[in-house]
Amino acid sequence: MDAYNEVFSVGTKFDKQGQFYDHPLLEGSHFNMSDLKSSKSRREMFAPFLSKAAVARGEPLIQTTIMKFIDILREYGKDNRVVDITRGYHSLTTDVIMNYGWQRASGALDFPDFSYPSVVYTNHFLVSMILLRTFHGFFGFMAGLALQFPVLAKWNKMLAAGFHLRAQAQDLLLDAINWPKLTRQQHPSLFDLVLQPDPKTGLPAPSINDLTAETLAFLIAGEGSPANTLIHGTFHVLSNPQIKSRLQQELSSAIPDSCQMPTADTLEKLPYLRVVVKESLRFSHGAPGRLPRVVPSSGATLCGQYLPPGTLVSLSHYVYNTDSSVFPDPKTFRPERWLGGDLYQDRHLVSFSRGSRGCIGI
Repeated sequence: MDAYNEVFSVGTKFDKQGQFYDHPLLEGSHFNMSDLKSSKSRREMFAPFLSKAAVARGEPLIQTTIMKFIDILREYGKDNRVVDITRGYHSLTTDVIMNYGWQRASGALDFPDFSYPSVVYTNHFLVSMILLRTFHGFFGFMAGLALQFPVLAKWNKMLAAGFHLRAQAQDLLLDAINWPKLTRQQHPSLFDLVLQPDPKTGLPAPSINDLTAETLAFLIAGEGSPANTLIHGTFHVLSNPQIKSRLQQELSSAIPDSCQMPTADTLEKLPYLRVVVKESLRFSHGAPGRLPRVVPSSGATLCGQYLPPGTLVSLSHYVYNTDSSVFPDPKTFRPERWLGGDLYQDRHLVSFSRGSRGCIGI
């Protein structure tokens, strides 16, 4: 864990490996930026929008979307229909990020059986990212060529998905540019602060192309990772009657009126719900693969081994989240492991990374 904390520390000198993170459709986003200095200024632009106070202001938008999802599930229950909860959660998180980020209803939850096309496109796009990392030269060339000649994208479903999502992102951005300036009481869109940066920061507004890439990055990350965490948590809770019963009892006491959603602050204080969420995060891993970093010019010593400058080191969240020395019986979903408030375990939960390049939404 010491090696992880050094590589993924605040102010780390370990840059991302450019080839691994480089995606032509995300070029110009903070996700694609290899060095800390470039990404830091961009992340600082978005930080006010993702602060706890900002999320609290946008909570009514989020609650409305969640209640709509619950009502849909109730209708499935009345008709004794099977629900594809995987698609359901992806549709839910799509509408949440759209409502919170842009005050735009994508209508994902309105599609029959949660068959919103962009949910499918997102899955194809994520597959393209894996292939691009594995066969960077070939797929990078194809994606770059498709950027020059968009008609080529329609011949490959993964490229077509990426271009569909990028077009959606650009439409959202152009709408945001043309919106009237919001009053102080209104919840801002994701780019209200970025399009009108505070002069005190000295940071210029990014270009349209860069903001299109940022929009796409937020759509992908805001839809995928939360949905996967919900999917893992729901599966394991429903698979264990004891966990399900205990969670139901706590929620029933905290939510006497099922039609009235409590505040996020209230839910965060429910001890068993909190540990169920933690265990769900441990199982979902965020980014499950190896995340390569480049050893800085000064070299580095990790795990007692000196590594010369330029060496690639890869660390995996999966390895740390399933370390049996920290999480006994790691393949078992056991929320109770967190009830003791063990800070040692908390420090080892790295589902969304940490440090200066950790998930911007955490």
